[in-house]
Amino acid sequence: MRLVLLGAPGSGKGTQAQRMQARHGVPQVSTGDLLREAVAAGRFHIYPVATIDQGIERLTGVPAGERGPGGAYPPGSLNARVERRLAEYAERGKAPGADRQGRRSWRGPTQTKR
Repeated sequence: MRLVLLGAPGSGKGTQAQRMQARHGVPQVSTGDLLREAVAAGRFHIYPVATIDQGIERLTGVPAGERGPGGAYPPGSLNARVERRLAEYAERGKAPGADRQGRRSWRGPTQTKR
């Protein structure tokens, strides 16, 4: 049997899991305990960020970059790279997933041909 206990923090999931473990000998796996253990061992890190740019910088190690007075991002910044790639797509008249006329050519599982 597999049982997953879901609930808000402090709702008693851990208490009930411990009781079932003691009474029925079923293993208890707590993702919260696993996460706290990994953080304490330095295998997992939690970084608070206030903006998407901060998160991008933390995950990639590349500065996101802010627009300068002339409206351009600093060379080599992630935002400059993204802007350059989007300009390349626009120049070719082709967005990702579009045909040569710029129409969307890919149909996902929820999109049906009419």
